Amino acid sequence: MNALTRTLANEVASRGIRVNAIAPGVVLSDMGERMVKAVGPQLVAGIPLGGAGQPEEIAKVAAFLASDDAAWITGKIYRIDGGVVGV
Repeated sequence: MNALTRTLANEVASRGIRVNAIAPGVVLSDMGERMVKAVGPQLVAGIPLGGAGQPEEIAKVAAFLASDDAAWITGKIYRIDGGVVGV
């Protein structure tokens, strides 16, 4: 996804099209809650900001990237994961 995001952003930038990606961590959506139940509390224990994110937090980043305020941003991958370091 990283290479696709960057390559596509470069390919279509001259047409005024921006391409960015959001890579969320554990989010308390229906799927995220099932993951926490299946794996256990250790899934969120290592998140520096103290637990899973909320869907609204991811949505705010998406709304920003879709807005004119992000007109100069393309080819970026945003990890919205509470500060998890690694993969």
